Amino acid sequence: MKKQEYYAIGGMSGTSLDGVDLSYCRYFKQAEGKWQFELIAAKTYSYPENLINNIKALISNYTDAHDNLDKTLGAFYANLLQQFVEEYAINQLDFFANHGQTVYHNPAIQKTVQLGCGETIAEQTGIRTINNFRVNDVSLGGQGAPLVPIGDWHFFNSYRYCINLGGIANITIQTPDKVFAAFDICPCNVLLNHYAQQLNLAYDANGDIARKGQLQPTLLEKLNALPYYAEQAPKSLHAQFCLDTFVPIIDAYHLSTEDMLHTLCYHYADQIAKAIESSATHSDDELLLSGGGAFNSFLCEQIQSKTTTTIHIPDKNIIEFKEAIVFGLLGVLKLENEVNCLKVVTGASEDNIGGEVFG
Repeated sequence: MKKQEYYAIGGMSGTSLDGVDLSYCRYFKQAEGKWQFELIAAKTYSYPENLINNIKALISNYTDAHDNLDKTLGAFYANLLQQFVEEYAINQLDFFANHGQTVYHNPAIQKTVQLGCGETIAEQTGIRTINNFRVNDVSLGGQGAPLVPIGDWHFFNSYRYCINLGGIANITIQTPDKVFAAFDICPCNVLLNHYAQQLNLAYDANGDIARKGQLQPTLLEKLNALPYYAEQAPKSLHAQFCLDTFVPIIDAYHLSTEDMLHTLCYHYADQIAKAIESSATHSDDELLLSGGGAFNSFLCEQIQSKTTTTIHIPDKNIIEFKEAIVFGLLGVLKLENEVNCLKVVTGASEDNIGGEVFG
């Protein structure tokens, strides 16, 4: 029998490795068939340095022999889940839906790998766990990404565009009735953080360092000419691809960190504006920005300067936890046997229901 309400924890750990977001929500079905959410509690937990190093080593030199790290990450997520449940005195919980940590993503050979063993999490916590949301779509010829558009449509469909400025910047283009397209636009924090770390900083707070830099037009032109931007959607990016492709080009110019960050923000703004304007319908189209990049004032200013679309930046909890909230929804849809991955977004042969259930 189908339910009208779930209490669930969603977990998201993105390509920038800046932490694990957990959100606890009540999900409830509305009369028109869409789901809505009430955010009750949310928190970000940091990865320990040794785990970050192990993940980075596997990403940069991927091998199928990763069972130990899969179980280690599963145990780590399980500990965070138990800590979160205790900290917020959660006593009503239907399941935990976890994205896991992407270490390999190559849809061309129908392979995507997110670590964080669901079986380990379920066994250690006694909480039903749902993960591996991308695998089914990739097996159907899809990109397995992005997955957030189904959440954009359920939760934020009054906006023509939803853009998440995470490790990768991605966009959903929609109306209240349907999602028309969604794809990864360009890198974002994966490169900004890479260069901020050269100054022994985790990230460029507010874009203050980028703001001090000078635009490098030749580099900007070269980045804007990269082949990925000429590809038609569906298309997706992976963090390691971004590092392997962009970093050698940028480093060859021997610029200051300020100039590199400044020029990257211009580059992102160019590509984001291009993605918006290619499907703009009205002058009053509205855009919802979320993800860590929404805190980068300099980047947001550059985006706004290149488009007439009105930009809305939501409250801090939506900026930080939107993707974790959506993964909770993906779990709800999995249990309800409702579509949680759209072929128009991923290029799969059919709409599908992703996720594996443990416990």
